[in-house]
Amino acid sequence: MDRDDVVRSDEGEELTLESGARLRVVLRQDGARELRWTWGTGEGAEPLRLTEDEARRLAAALVGGHPPSTASVLEQLSIEWVSADPTTPLPGHSIGELAIRHRTGASILAMVRDDEVLPNPGPSERILVGDMLVVVGTPEQVERFLALSAASE
Repeated sequence: MDRDDVVRSDEGEELTLESGARLRVVLRQDGARELRWTWGTGEGAEPLRLTEDEARRLAAALVGGHPPSTASVLEQLSIEWVSADPTTPLPGHSIGELAIRHRTGASILAMVRDDEVLPNPGPSERILVGDMLVVVGTPEQVERFLALSAASE
């Protein structure tokens, strides 16, 4: 099947199969997915409604892979919110200067400064007093980060 056989619209993507059947994939605003198909004769079947996890498993079955579910990935991670208080060694230093990833294995996924969210801050981003850091890693990595952030300078 060529990409020319795929038609995109507000009602999803429609694929025309070699048999003449048409398959339409619709992503709903509520997160549900629907598969709709019509045979070459124009006769169709009721839409098949899938959850996100069911859609992921179907996609994996079609391509022969097995992407992990979001839930199974999150079960293996630890996520902590850490405040950059003036009594910690964090404020005034960049993420790179603190060598957070090298020293702890954890990553700063985002920083919240005032009302602004800074997603995926780079190594040159300075941590300021009052910043809220979203730290992610294995439980052991996050524990090492917490120990680093609690250490006195």
